[in-house]
This record gives sequence, structure tokens and C-alpha cells, in this order.
Amino acid sequence: MQRLWTSLRRYPALLLLIIVYVIACAVVANNAYRAAGGAPGEQRKKVLRFAHWQLEPGIRSALDQLIADYEKLHPDVEVRQILIPEEGYFRWVNTQLIGRTAPDMIECGLGGAVAWALWPKFYARYFLPLDRYVEEPNPYNKGTYLEDTPWRKTYFDEMEGGYDDSLQSYFRVPLSAFTVRLYYNKDLIEGVWGPQFPETYEEFIKLCRALEQHGR
Repeated sequence: MQRLWTSLRRYPALLLLIIVYVIACAVVANNAYRAAGGAPGEQRKKVLRFAHWQLEPGIRSALDQLIADYEKLHPDVEVRQILIPEEGYFRWVNTQLIGRTAPDMIECGLGGAVAWALWPKFYARYFLPLDRYVEEPNPYNKGTYLEDTPWRKTYFDEMEGGYDDSLQSYFRVPLSAFTVRLYYNKDLIEGVWGPQFPETYEEFIKLCRALEQHGR
């Protein structure tokens, strides 16, 4: 053994390679152990994995809290986040899908023009359409006024952000919504239109025409 160690010390690159290989084997074995749910005879949990690029501390902590709440309701389930940096996220997703090693859920939509063109192809080949589920009530709304409302209609836009026009199906569950803010001169608007700012698109168009006339 000492002779082997002496020989390896003469080749530090080979020694480093062996160390890295042993560590990699240990990591793979540990992941396989966890994926199997532990040792034989232990109570095995279902493992749900989902990948995303939202590495901001606020979002990660919010997701951690949601996971904790979900696991309290489902003690037989373990949820794992897979955090992938934004720069390499699309390439990682592409590799995982092709290799059939993708997690159960994947955050969609990141990438440039080429990636945006490829996402619908990914949906069609690898993803499960959600049409049936979004038309059913969300069971977690039981006991609320949304108890009998289809999941899709609990979104103010009826889950439009999760709909893919090219495939005519729902493939995404939106986590956020965005608006456009308008800043205006309150005194000018009240002088031209009145104290109540327009609440509909039609009224807004009338306001624009009134402002145009006022400017003339």
C-alpha cells in the first residue's frame, strides 16, 4: 500500500483524477439512494423535482415555504428544487429532455429567439397538456368561495399566460403577472375629463381624443 502511495505521488494528475472519480461515484450513489427513497424497508417517499432559474433570494425562500406547506399536507412526498443559472438554463433543459432525465416540472419560457421557437416543439414532444386539469376545480381551494370554480378561472386572465396558441393547449401554470403603468398629469386630466379616471378601454380612447382636442 505504501509503495502504491509512493508511486501515485509521482503522478499528481493521476492522483487528482482518482480522487475526483471516487467523489463522483459517491455523489452518484447518494443521489441514487435518495431517488430510491432510502434503504430497503424504510418508508419511501414520492420525490417531485422541479427546475427553474429563479435564483433571487425572495423567490427561492417563497418556494421553500410553499414546499414546506405542501409537504405538511402530504408527508409521503418530498419536493426538491433544482436551481439552474439563467445563462445555461435552456441548454440544460434541452439536454435533460433529450436524455430523458428531465425533472417532473420545468419552468418554461427562458431563452432568445431560437429558444422561443423551440419551446412549443418541446411541449408537443415531452410535456403533458394540462387542459383537463385547468378545467377542474383546484382541490386546495376547498372551503373558499373558489371551491367550485375551474382552476383556470381563478386567474384574472383565465390562465392566458399558460396557453400555447400554436398547440391550442395549456402547458404552463403561471407564477406571475405583469401590468403596464400609466403616469399622468392629474390636474390636466381632471380639467379635461373630470375627477374619475377612465375605467374601460372605450373611455380611455375618448379621453385620448379629448386631450388631443384640448391640445389644439
